[in-house]
Amino acid sequence: APKKDGKLDVKNALNGSDLLEFVNKELFPYLKNFKNNDDFKSIEYKIGGIFEFIDNRIANGHTLRKVINIIDEISFNKEDEVFALGEVYEKLLKDMGSDGGNSG
Repeated sequence: APKKDGKLDVKNALNGSDLLEFVNKELFPYLKNFKNNDDFKSIEYKIGGIFEFIDNRIANGHTLRKVINIIDEISFNKEDEVFALGEVYEKLLKDMGSDGGNSG
């Protein structure tokens, strides 16, 4: 999310359909394109390999903004917060599996 003095720049943060369009038509294709890097050991190649199979499943831009804001609050330097995020991710995967992949 755009930052200003370490905080979310609410005035300039994309939201709604603008955010969805950016994520679906610009960000994800850009990250998928990293797979075209010739150095298969590079971080770019690995990122491209991950995003090659990922599509945004959040259909509402306002919901996506809420998710981004929550993730933005996580301190990835704190082990307990990273662990909690892992548990949420595992639950999401489990839920997607139990409903035939229709979650999102």
